[in-house]
Amino acid sequence: MEYRQQENFKELNEMLQKVQCTLQDVASCVATPLTSASEKQIARTEFDKDLVVEMEEWIDKFTKDLPELKNFILLSGGRGSCSLHVTRSICRRAERKVASRFIQNDVDEPVAKYINRLSDFLFTLARYVASMEGHPEVIYKKPRRKNKLVDAKLTTTDSDNDKETKD
Repeated sequence: MEYRQQENFKELNEMLQKVQCTLQDVASCVATPLTSASEKQIARTEFDKDLVVEMEEWIDKFTKDLPELKNFILLSGGRGSCSLHVTRSICRRAERKVASRFIQNDVDEPVAKYINRLSDFLFTLARYVASMEGHPEVIYKKPRRKNKLVDAKLTTTDSDNDKETKD
């Protein structure tokens, strides 16, 4: 089992290195707005749409070894998994910025798709790493309020205070 884990983690490291290199290309695309760059600049920074297909294949590869998600899970699972979850959060932030650039026609669709798929890949990897290290997935459970009457009084008091400051 330990040898299999080492081999799997070696493959993950190679994939993540490729992602890092690809992100350099993504940065070039984002830094070269389609609406204002020359044709020569756009041609030089054209994004390879096959990278999106490859990312989807990676997601499928690791998803098949994971249990089906039926609930939301908490971001947990040990140091490696948590690091991937944090990385995914950062990727989601970048995805929102790239999406707005895509809407403005400043970035090609494959770049936006790649970043979207990358965040899904990082989520899948976080789950996979947790599984490989023997960490269970922690299911999200909506917290229940202990005393709704106290919460209602606090809300009423807060809104009463807001009225006083507005007068």
